[in-house]
Amino acid sequence: MSSSTGTHFQVLRGLDLRSATLTPDSLSISYSKETTEIEPEGYVGVDRNLDNVTTASTDCTARRFDLSQATRIRSNYRVVKSRFRRNDA
Repeated sequence: MSSSTGTHFQVLRGLDLRSATLTPDSLSISYSKETTEIEPEGYVGVDRNLDNVTTASTDCTARRFDLSQATRIRSNYRVVKSRFRRNDA
């Protein structure tokens, strides 16, 4: 066994091997491991509407992003696109 192979086995030590798949092009290894739970510092809520997106977070900040121009552009593009005709059919 080469030294690099030994290094790879050291990386896998301590993990719970679930499956391994070997194909002519790749090696896929599925594993599980214990993790520690992290307590979040806060949360963010997102409200998405047709013309805006509003975010609110637990640090009492709220932002509104106006998407009305994007909605208008999309609507105009749909009208323009509907007027194109193929000449090869």
